[in-house]
Amino acid sequence: MSTEASGTYDLVDLPEPGPDTYALGVSGPTLLPRQYIAFFSPNDWETFVYEWARELDGYFQVQIPGGSGDRGLDVVGLLSEEGTDGEWDCFQCKHYNRALKPGDAYLEMYKVISGVADEVYALPRRYRFLAPHGCGLTLVRLLSAPSKLREGFLGWMEGTTSPLHLVDAAKQSRIRNTALEVDYSLFKAEDLEDVVAVHRRSPNHVLRFGTQPITRPRELARTPSEVDLSREAVYVKKLVEVYNERHGTAWKNEAEIADSSSRAHFNRAREAFFSAEDLLGSARDQVPAVVFSDLQQDIYDGVVDVEQMEHPNGMSRLSKVTEKALSVPLDSSPLIRIIRPRDRTGLCHQLANDDRLNWIGRDS
Repeated sequence: MSTEASGTYDLVDLPEPGPDTYALGVSGPTLLPRQYIAFFSPNDWETFVYEWARELDGYFQVQIPGGSGDRGLDVVGLLSEEGTDGEWDCFQCKHYNRALKPGDAYLEMYKVISGVADEVYALPRRYRFLAPHGCGLTLVRLLSAPSKLREGFLGWMEGTTSPLHLVDAAKQSRIRNTALEVDYSLFKAEDLEDVVAVHRRSPNHVLRFGTQPITRPRELARTPSEVDLSREAVYVKKLVEVYNERHGTAWKNEAEIADSSSRAHFNRAREAFFSAEDLLGSARDQVPAVVFSDLQQDIYDGVVDVEQMEHPNGMSRLSKVTEKALSVPLDSSPLIRIIRPRDRTGLCHQLANDDRLNWIGRDS
């Protein structure tokens, strides 16, 4: 579809928000989510709605408009690669300190109808108003009666406050014709409590509201009996190198480890690695990905000086690094309550697996 000089738009993804985005902690709030939402800025509200929409089922992609003009779009749910040329839903974010009035809704409806008339995008499948204070009684009644909503909107559009009179006659005609053809049942409002309930599925919910603790199963997933080289190859190779250096052997892989103490150490290392992987899985389901990457960075920052010191051999370096990891302060992490000592050792092996830590090759 074409765009006109009155404004173009691009659809973009919001970056994943990190812990610094949120002023609230995770230890438990004294207010309800809707009370915190009342203090959101308009941008915070739009981001919150974006996070909510991403938890809804059925969307190919959820995006926000960008560019020189949003043409009345705040958050959009795309059902296919066709974007707004195909089926899509529009979520209009209005963060006022009062309930929405018909005039508020009519202006936003006009924007989207004007965009359709200009062939900037297809008519959305659904159009939903989202506001912290909801809709006033008059608007609620109109949204529940599409024929009355149509009548009210068409009357407002011809009134003196309508932007229809600011465009040329040809565009006025296109907008009027489009407005007459629209099925006004597509315009509805979302209930805030329902929105919050869905947002609880978002990994950002805990960091926004702290309404539920970050949890982790008491029983960890079992360490696989066989090494998965697609997942463990790098840190396992580094461990085998440590054992070879220690014993003067030439074991090619973990299956050849014959020394009982090295075999026991290797098994503990794998258990620690998978304990950290289990922590990663719990974090992934409840908080933004940056929370776990920040945890890894904290461990790295805490042990890297030890890793780069002089050591008599690789085993000494490995032991000193993992020992140091047990005392690295992690109080700033939202995950602190579910971190176990073995996770700290496992995080070192994760960092080795990512080639950020090495046991042999510095100075030994």
